[in-house]
Amino acid sequence: LMDCGQTEQALQLALQGRERFPDSRHFLFPLAQAQLQSGQLAKADSLYTLLLQQVTKDQQPSRYNEFYCLEKLVNINLERGMREQALYHCDRALALPLSPTVQKRVEEKFESLLLLSAQRETSEP
Repeated sequence: LMDCGQTEQALQLALQGRERFPDSRHFLFPLAQAQLQSGQLAKADSLYTLLLQQVTKDQQPSRYNEFYCLEKLVNINLERGMREQALYHCDRALALPLSPTVQKRVEEKFESLLLLSAQRETSEP
């Protein structure tokens, strides 16, 4: 639905799913994305933070999901004007031990984070 520009409908469906299955992460990812796309940055930040906490507690954490959440948090915080918080999440994402398969999947986003990190290093005294 979000890909078709129906963000509000996607948001409502994700909220309904979350209410029906409160312990399931299945609805948190689309809910966070719908809130992000609808400009609800504080809510999206809270949900991606919650998702990050959940995926890192897994017995075998998904580094892809961890990277995904951190990258979203970087962009949300940049959009909110919270550069230091964005850089904190950027550093965490860049430090993840990614498998070659995950590295390939996130290559473009990883490069963007490297650029952001490099900009910090050249702009700090």
